[in-house]
Amino acid sequence: MSEEGFLPGTILAGRYQVRRELGRGGMGVVYLCRDLVIDERVAVKLLDRPGAAARPEDAWWFQEEARALAGLSHPALVKARDFGALSNGTPYLVMDAVPGRSLHEWLYLARLEDPLPWTIIWSVIDQVLGALAHAHARGVIHGDLKPSNVLVDLQHGGEPPLVHVLDLGLAWLIQDRIDHRLDGSRESEPTVRWGAGTPGWMAPEQIRFAAPHVGPPTDLYALGCILYALLAGGEVYDGTNDELLQQHRSSPIPDLPLPPEVPSDVAKFAKRLLAKRPWHRFDFAGDARRVWKRFEPRSDVNVTATPLPLALLTTGRLPPSRKELLTPELIEPPDDDPPPSVTTTGLLALRPSPFVARTGERARLMEVVAEMVDAPKAMHRFVLLAGEAGVGKSRLAEWLCEEVHERALMVPLRARYRRIAAPLDGVLGAVTQHYRLERAEREIVEKVLMNLWEVPPEDEVGKTWVAATAEWIKPSPPGSEAVGPTGKRFRLDRPELRWLIIRKTLERIGRDRPVLLWLDDLHYASSTTFEGLLTLHRDAPNLGLLVVATVRSEAVECDPVAAKRLEGALAAYGGERLDVAPLNPAQTHALLRETLPLDDAAAEAATARSKGNPLFALQLLHAWAGGGHLQLRAGKYFVPKASMAVQAATTADLWEERLAALPEELRTGARAAAALGGDIRREILRALLASLDIAADRAIAAMQRAQILLAVGDRLRWPHALLQEHLLSQLFLEPDAARVFRAAADALGAHPFASSRRILRHRVVSLLRAGDTDEAAALMHAHVAAHWQSSRDIAATLRDLAVL
Repeated sequence: MSEEGFLPGTILAGRYQVRRELGRGGMGVVYLCRDLVIDERVAVKLLDRPGAAARPEDAWWFQEEARALAGLSHPALVKARDFGALSNGTPYLVMDAVPGRSLHEWLYLARLEDPLPWTIIWSVIDQVLGALAHAHARGVIHGDLKPSNVLVDLQHGGEPPLVHVLDLGLAWLIQDRIDHRLDGSRESEPTVRWGAGTPGWMAPEQIRFAAPHVGPPTDLYALGCILYALLAGGEVYDGTNDELLQQHRSSPIPDLPLPPEVPSDVAKFAKRLLAKRPWHRFDFAGDARRVWKRFEPRSDVNVTATPLPLALLTTGRLPPSRKELLTPELIEPPDDDPPPSVTTTGLLALRPSPFVARTGERARLMEVVAEMVDAPKAMHRFVLLAGEAGVGKSRLAEWLCEEVHERALMVPLRARYRRIAAPLDGVLGAVTQHYRLERAEREIVEKVLMNLWEVPPEDEVGKTWVAATAEWIKPSPPGSEAVGPTGKRFRLDRPELRWLIIRKTLERIGRDRPVLLWLDDLHYASSTTFEGLLTLHRDAPNLGLLVVATVRSEAVECDPVAAKRLEGALAAYGGERLDVAPLNPAQTHALLRETLPLDDAAAEAATARSKGNPLFALQLLHAWAGGGHLQLRAGKYFVPKASMAVQAATTADLWEERLAALPEELRTGARAAAALGGDIRREILRALLASLDIAADRAIAAMQRAQILLAVGDRLRWPHALLQEHLLSQLFLEPDAARVFRAAADALGAHPFASSRRILRHRVVSLLRAGDTDEAAALMHAHVAAHWQSSRDIAATLRDLAVL
């Protein structure tokens, strides 16, 4: 590409013919193009940094924008169509070409001519709130909302304007919604945009680099700035960039002059959006939209009508009406072929799996939600989603979380359980993700909780609860005497104390609305988890709690202990079980056509071979795409007859491919690493490998290159728990397995937290696997004796002894 860009008529990526340049910025240029395959107008954005050398991280940021857009589908959000790289390696992103002028242009015209009418302003803000609610519910925070990123196309005949929110290039992605079982890819960490944004439209928490506080209220602050500009004709503050940052961080909010036709309460609404502290704004975009609906211009309503109560405009929450709680219409896909999706294989690995069918299950879940939200007092409900692996239980639960978040009905928390537990499994992981504390140090955890819970320095009781919760989220190292901002030290040495902290934390989270607690693969949970659920049901009558658990029916049938625990929880809560059945052929066909525009033969083949299992159908589609078997013809993808028999790679096949990338002499090292658990310290793995006469540094480097292990600071982790599980199962079959497990126990003995219960149990299990029963028993008995002197925790002691 020349410095002047591509000339009209140039064909990009073999299908996008350039018409003209639409605009360019510091990171890219956008062209209006014609998609020659389907004969439609599209916008093609190319990564381009004029006058600067390309950096590897630029392509990654560009891909993150594509990932953000690919997971969204809302009328007021521009849609992604394709993603890839040109022949010279330049990344490109194809989106819908949408009409209209930016709000920046409309504001300029308003200063020269007439300001925008109140009816237009109201509709623009309402549509943007709807777009934000949709994005936030799917873990996407725009992060750079400003007038130039909102297109408005005025309509004739009194119709509302068409509004589109653009440019997610600086979006924060706080949730990974991709099903990594489809292609074996690793989970993505939350995308943090340190210091990114535009002065004049950035929220104070962005300016302060307060990452845990960046969330839905961050975008609402920017929308408050836009609303102020639309009504006042100018920005909230004036000055240089440095002055703007300082004023948005700490200056008082100026009064908002309102045109005569605007309801007076709009000024209070705008002031709440512009609150300096994010916890003083609305928690959800849906909350703000519910209040904004009260200002809708109608010919039968006078602007001097009865105002809303002040508390609802400044601090409170307007509850949903009964009409709003009615179950949305859920239409079953038609029997005939649905229209194919307008997407490409370039987005296949970036898009969450489409959600089709499940009409009855969705309706029942929303009935339960409506019952709880409309109830005069808090209530508990338990719904168990059961079905075979890959049938779509988790996708159904995920849909419910998105629905209640987008409509601001409940606070969704996502907890998962795995055969091999990871540090952030269970309710701990759900709460940590909710507060966005995954990467936070202990001091930051306490600061964030004191802010959100508004605990003043003189509140000793409040600070004690903060210290206790911080100890649960980020435990102090053994022997540490350090204290955080609370000035308190707290020791969680009894399970009942831990569940008291969990209850108090959930009550804080659910202070304004019920909590939806999604427990994924609950059959893997320990007895302690089930005891905790019963404790919550007994001791938290003021907490609105909907527990939605997913279980694999075949796993429960093979585990009578798990089955008994699940039956006990259902009975205690008076819960219900929903069996999630395989899809019928029409539904599977709709799923495939929603994923990619397949031709009939390919869709029918995948439908027949998957036998109604959505995971199997999508795995086959990914196998065709990943193997280069999909060919585009007349806007549809078809599979040559010779490729129809391609088998979808199972996850085991994918892991074996990665293992095969290692030299033969290093593969034993990968299996040995699996004996160290899910969170591996580099020095511990190095010691283990050295004791097995394996070149440690060479093996670790090779495992990282093959993406068998990923580096996270001074630690190493598995890209997927199933990979560790696969290697561990292989290790059991090795003739020298006992030697490896014994070496793992010895290596863990040098762990900095070797005396902690978690590491010691791991050592004991490794010794048992090695057949060293006496040594394992002696180690555990010494641990029990030492801890009994300090805590005398009977339940913990019994669990320790149960390991033997």
